[in-house]
Amino acid sequence: MSTDTSTSTNRVKLRLALLSAVVVLLLISVMAFALLGVQWAVAPFVLAALTGVLSLGRMSLRSFRYFASDVLTIAEGRPRGTSEEALQRDTSTEPLATEPTQAAPPASAIRQHDGTTSLNQDEEVSPASLPSPELRNEDAPGSAQVAVERTVNPWERSVGNAALVAGLLCAALSLYQFPKDPPHTLAWWSYFLSVILMLCAVPAFEGGWSALFALFRRGYRVYIEPRSYLAWFGLGAILLLASAIRLYNLDVLPPGLWFDEADNLGRAILIAEDPGYLPVFVPFTDLPSFFLLPIAGVIKLVGVSVTAGRLIAVVFGIAGIVAMFLMVRHMLGTMMGLVAALLTAVMRWDIIWSRTGMHGITAPFYAALTAWLTYRAVSNGRKTDFAVAGTSLGLGMWYYAAYRLFPLVIAFVLLHALATASERRKRLLLNIGIMAFFATVVTLPLTQFMVLHPDDFFRRTEITSVFAHTSEGELGRVVRESLIRHLGMFHLEGDPNGRHNIPRAPMLDVLSGLLMLLGLAVAVTKWRIAAFIVLPLWIIVMIMPGVLTIPWEAPQSLRAITVIPAVIALITIGIAFIWKTGSSLRLPAARGGTAVFIAGLLAVITYTNIGAYFGEQANHPEVYAAYSTDETLITRDLADQAERGYVPMVSRQFRHSLLASLLGYRFPRQTIAAPANMPLDPESGWLGAAIYLEPRESGFYDTLRAYYPDADFREVRPPVGGN
Repeated sequence: MSTDTSTSTNRVKLRLALLSAVVVLLLISVMAFALLGVQWAVAPFVLAALTGVLSLGRMSLRSFRYFASDVLTIAEGRPRGTSEEALQRDTSTEPLATEPTQAAPPASAIRQHDGTTSLNQDEEVSPASLPSPELRNEDAPGSAQVAVERTVNPWERSVGNAALVAGLLCAALSLYQFPKDPPHTLAWWSYFLSVILMLCAVPAFEGGWSALFALFRRGYRVYIEPRSYLAWFGLGAILLLASAIRLYNLDVLPPGLWFDEADNLGRAILIAEDPGYLPVFVPFTDLPSFFLLPIAGVIKLVGVSVTAGRLIAVVFGIAGIVAMFLMVRHMLGTMMGLVAALLTAVMRWDIIWSRTGMHGITAPFYAALTAWLTYRAVSNGRKTDFAVAGTSLGLGMWYYAAYRLFPLVIAFVLLHALATASERRKRLLLNIGIMAFFATVVTLPLTQFMVLHPDDFFRRTEITSVFAHTSEGELGRVVRESLIRHLGMFHLEGDPNGRHNIPRAPMLDVLSGLLMLLGLAVAVTKWRIAAFIVLPLWIIVMIMPGVLTIPWEAPQSLRAITVIPAVIALITIGIAFIWKTGSSLRLPAARGGTAVFIAGLLAVITYTNIGAYFGEQANHPEVYAAYSTDETLITRDLADQAERGYVPMVSRQFRHSLLASLLGYRFPRQTIAAPANMPLDPESGWLGAAIYLEPRESGFYDTLRAYYPDADFREVRPPVGGN
């Protein structure tokens, strides 16, 4: 191929890429306008216009027809000005740089690992096909990697360099803008654009975009084999069950809106009213702001309600189920991936935080997702996979504080891969550097805030730290006792807080607890496989946010919530071991009998967990009173009575209630206190007054009954007794 033809072809490809970018930017602009307001839509719209001018500038109608013809020619796989016969005679049309990259072997490949047969990801694998539950070869971090030559076009590498430089410039602009006073619109757009540009740059350095374009040029057919979709249909059914569990009576269970939930709603309202207000870090909860952004979107669409924040928690809970499926499928195959998804869907611990509009439920999702992406990256060896894994690791830092220790878990997986890699350690080190780079880029604004405002960033940590509540002489004993309590919370005595658990009940049901111990024993024997041996370390590291905090709260299941994926994985390993052992017996009905036994186990676990949450936990007096239930019930009834024409009057405790301000903000409230406004002024209301008292004002309650014997009086108590 001539140089002119090659240059012209590359120019056509560049124009096509720019036009694709225009379409994407216009879609972003429309969505930003609909959800966030015009100020957030201006930047992508202007960028789309400039990109469009750059791509189609100085083109006449005739030139445009030539451009369309060239696009079709490239799509057919023929260089411009080259006939089919010439193309067949000379397949080397232009010099290409080659770079070895890592990729998984073909779907039919079967390899040996640790003396066992390992099948490829694309094949249907059950634990029965393995001597014991373990990672299949291509999924095992640190397993042997196969080098495949992939061509890298010079123009693609140049575009990748340009995107990388542009991303770094956008990141620098965002860091310059964030410390300034609101609005932060430009800072956020620069930040998001920097991450997108740098993620798009990585595939260019290993021929990823060329491979994608080549796939479309060659053309391909889609073959639908119903059996291959059974797993996804099964996952869909599990997600429907999980959605029903998490959405049922979401507005009344939990019965109240805890203060942290209410604060999230209040901050999200400000963001919905002015998206430019979105801060990097949110006071009071002392957590990053990303969790509030989707809540603001819900408020923008449907208004303020108790369920606005809880709906986002439901979404993260369901996403966590998908992440668990992917993680465990990578370890044990599709069938056990579905088992893990079901266990997550019905786990009471997970259900509690999937129905509470707080940050905690994001930690299990990002932990499982990052673990899966890391296993996949180490197995495949591609730069892009490491970049995506690093991005996931960094995104998790934008949510719950307990997740900040999870990089230690990932570091162990990567060190294990380095230690067990037989070759190409330098390439693995480079890829680990790429992963660390993207994790750093994603957290740049958060890191900047931490450096500039360390007191604000670490305030909650300092307040809740065990070091702030324990003398130096008692520190060792207190930490040791807290560690023992946290290790025992799975089987013996769980979280005493009614918002977190059935007070003092184990976090796991009996069957799940026993299966976890069995899985732990199996995982320890598979110490050569990182995805298995990391699970005990995962639990030890991720209970530390609870161990090292206020001692009298131990065990603290919320701060230890990031252990959920590891616990589910261990339970699944135990089930996989039972399946392998039972189905390997030389008995006629061994396989079917084992399947029925496991199905029975899963049914009992499902019934026990769902029944415990919607039965015992929903009606427990301590649980009922732990969610600011009195303020929530008062606020709801206050709004109803005010709409009927009654004047709301509340005790001093409720006068400045955050819940009343959020949900009953339309109705002014008066403070009632004897004898200042007793008897009531008959002219203060059209129909009368709706009076709300706190429990300690029982004497005032009796006084009102004496003054107004014909009024309607009600005492609100937990459904099954208690104060």
